Amino acid sequence: MKKIDSYEQLPQPVRAVAVNFLEADIFEPEIYEVSMDEYDHLAVTDNVVTQLLYWRSYHKFFAVIAGEAQRKVQSKLIKHDPFFKECSILAFYEVDEHDIKVWNNKYQEKAMDRNILEFE
Repeated sequence: MKKIDSYEQLPQPVRAVAVNFLEADIFEPEIYEVSMDEYDHLAVTDNVVTQLLYWRSYHKFFAVIAGEAQRKVQSKLIKHDPFFKECSILAFYEVDEHDIKVWNNKYQEKAMDRNILEFE
């Protein structure tokens, strides 16, 4: 998982979703670019929604997942039992055109919109 520190680093369709998520959520989301396997791991929980995006100008597809998460917090300096901090997560990866059917079979049930959202 590669942490994204700035919204400007995001592809335009993912940025639009991230900004909407930020405005609607009580926590500032942590944003990650992930692999397909990491996306699979995040998508198994009930606290997430998925969406497939299409960037028409660049003919690229992106899978986005957004939801609640818990971040494990433990100090390396002070010995204590770890605790969990509530946070939000937004993760994405670029989907190959040939994998769209696979994505639909796995995640369309959790999608915000069953159709692919298109962006210029």
